[in-house]
Amino acid sequence: MMITKFKIYENRFLANPRLQDLKDLLSYLTKIFNELGYDQVSYWDRGKYEIQFSDWNKEKDQHCFNLEGEYSVSKIFLAVIMRIGSFNDNFVKFIPEYFKTIEGLELYSESPDWYNTTFEVVGNLNDITDQITTEDIKIKFSANKYNL
Repeated sequence: MMITKFKIYENRFLANPRLQDLKDLLSYLTKIFNELGYDQVSYWDRGKYEIQFSDWNKEKDQHCFNLEGEYSVSKIFLAVIMRIGSFNDNFVKFIPEYFKTIEGLELYSESPDWYNTTFEVVGNLNDITDQITTEDIKIKFSANKYNL
């Protein structure tokens, strides 16, 4: 009897109906960053999904950045966290700036001292993923690089 009551409570109050959207968005972004030459390792922790991206082409085991998807009862967040391997990687520094241009991702917090930028995912998943393509990222990165 006690287990049943707990399950009802858990399903009613703790389940975020957009959790699958967060998982799908992280999966989609992982595919994009793999196409751009980054390898990944994924982790799951209570209330959070973490994907660590590394660039094996530049230096062995260069840990460049993390994407973290966090969820609460009603909100989902996407954080970009630059790691030590990104200090010389202009592309990684560009990623948070790129996400700022995507409708449906709303800047939630930015902490330059901790190299962390967090977005609240407020839009429809399909609308967000329609805007993010490998080619679009390459074009905007190139334009940013030359201050166009």
